[in-house]
Amino acid sequence: MLESLASFQSELADPLGPRILKAEEASPTLLVLSANSAPSLQQLTDSVVEYHRSYPECLQDLAYTLALRRETLHQRGFVLLGGDHGTVAHVGPAGKPDPSPPKLAMVFSGQGAQWPQMGLLHIQHDSEFRSDMIAMDAVLQGLRHPPSWSLHDELAKGPKTTRINEAEISQPLCTALQLALVRSLARKGIRPDAVIGHSSGEVAAGYAAGILSLPEAITVAYYRGFIMKGMEGRGAMAAIGLGSADVTPFLIEGGAVVVAAENSPSSTTISGDVLAVEQVMSAIKEAHPEVLCRKLAIDKAYHSQHMTSPASRYLQHLQEDLKEKVTGIPRLAMYSTVFGALLPSDPIELSYWSANLISPVKFSSAAAALMHDLPGCILMEVGPYA
Repeated sequence: MLESLASFQSELADPLGPRILKAEEASPTLLVLSANSAPSLQQLTDSVVEYHRSYPECLQDLAYTLALRRETLHQRGFVLLGGDHGTVAHVGPAGKPDPSPPKLAMVFSGQGAQWPQMGLLHIQHDSEFRSDMIAMDAVLQGLRHPPSWSLHDELAKGPKTTRINEAEISQPLCTALQLALVRSLARKGIRPDAVIGHSSGEVAAGYAAGILSLPEAITVAYYRGFIMKGMEGRGAMAAIGLGSADVTPFLIEGGAVVVAAENSPSSTTISGDVLAVEQVMSAIKEAHPEVLCRKLAIDKAYHSQHMTSPASRYLQHLQEDLKEKVTGIPRLAMYSTVFGALLPSDPIELSYWSANLISPVKFSSAAAALMHDLPGCILMEVGPYA
C-alpha cells in the first residue's frame, strides 16, 4: 500500500502528468506464451484469455509473470489484449524459434510524417519513455539558444493549436520521438543490426548506431529546425513518380531546381526556386500525364542551394554547443543517405550533419546497399507512423 501511494505521488509530481488513462485509451498489452506442443500452447492461450476476462485488473501482473517468471519452451506464441472489456486484439501464430533469426534493420523516417499528439500515449503509459523526454527537454534548456517551448507541451497540443508542422518544432519533435522509441525498444531487447535514415531521420539513426549520444542527437535535431526560424526567401519541393535518371532531363540548368531525394527507383523529390519547380512540374506533367507530380506543402527548399547559408549557421551552432567534437565512430552498420553507401568505421565530424541538410538524399542507393549486405533482413520503420 505504501509503495503504491509513493508511486502515485511520484506520478503526480511528474511535470508530464500522471500516466493513468481511461481503459478505452489504453494500448494493447503483449503477453508472451510458450509450451512443449502446439495443443498445449493453444490450451494455454485459451486459459490466459479467459483469466483476463475474469480479472482484467491483473493484466500487467499477468504479462509480467508470463514474460519473466516462466520457462521458455519450444512452441511459442503471443496474445495482444486490449484495455477495453478484455477484448483479444490478436492471437499470434505458434511456432518454434528460428535457430538463425534474420537481421534487423531500423529505417528512420524524415520530416513530414508528423501528426498532432504523436507519441503522447507512450509518454502517458511508459514512465521510462517519459523520463527520456524529460531528459531531452533538460538538454534543450541548457543550450545557448534554448527553446521557449517544451517537447511535451508541443506534443500535447491538439490539431487546432499544434505548431507541429513548423520546421522549428517538427524537427526536434520527430527526432525526440524516434530517440525515445529506440531506447524503449532496447529496454525490451530489440536492437538493430543496421540503420538507415531518410533526410533528418539520419540523426536518430546516428544515435542508434552509436555515433551520437542522446544529448548530442537532440541538440543536432533542435538546431536543424532552429536555423529555419525567420529564414528569408521561399522555396518549393515536389514529389515525382519517376526515378532520378528520368527526372534529370527536365531540370533547369543553373541549379534552380535539383534532385533533393532519390527515394526509390520510381520516386524522386525535387527542390529549388518556387517558379522553377512549378515549371519543371508542368514539363513533366505534359510528357508523363499518368505520373504522380505533386507539390509538397512546404515553403523551404531542403537539400538544395537554398540550404547553403542555413547549413553554415547550423554547423556554427553545433560547434558552439558541442565544442567542435568528433561525434563518434559507428558501433554498427549505418547506411548513409548522404553518401548512398555504408559509412566507414571512421570518426564522423559535425560537418556531416550540415552536409545532410544540403546534399541530395540518396536513400534508394543506401537502401539497395543495405539489402545487398543483409539479404532477407527485417525492416522496421521508426517514426511517427511506425
